[in-house]
Amino acid sequence: MLKQFKVRDIGELDDGRPAAMVDKALRSAIEDCSNRPGVGKARKVAVIFEIIPQCGENGVCSDVDIEIVSSAVLPKSRSKTLNMGVRPNGQMVFNPGSDDNHKQGTLDQSDGMAEPKLEE
Repeated sequence: MLKQFKVRDIGELDDGRPAAMVDKALRSAIEDCSNRPGVGKARKVAVIFEIIPQCGENGVCSDVDIEIVSSAVLPKSRSKTLNMGVRPNGQMVFNPGSDDNHKQGTLDQSDGMAEPKLEE
């Protein structure tokens, strides 16, 4: 039996796969909100119905093919700002004990004022 398609019928299509895709996109957005509540930017979930007309020999559209596309757009993930030193040979160096100051000395260094030595 044929019935008119409405958005609420999406779960009846293709054994529920399109609805599961939309649910997955929603879940991704909500999980990102839970994992990064301090990021105040919007999480966006889009559901797009791509509808392609199928015309018969007489040029009349009697059928359409439809694809349902869902996506989640989340704010980019960023680390905190990390401080690294630059060497003349093009290397960057960091201090595993101090993310914000690569020159930070530790109590176990003998002269205290010297820049930490580079591990090979």
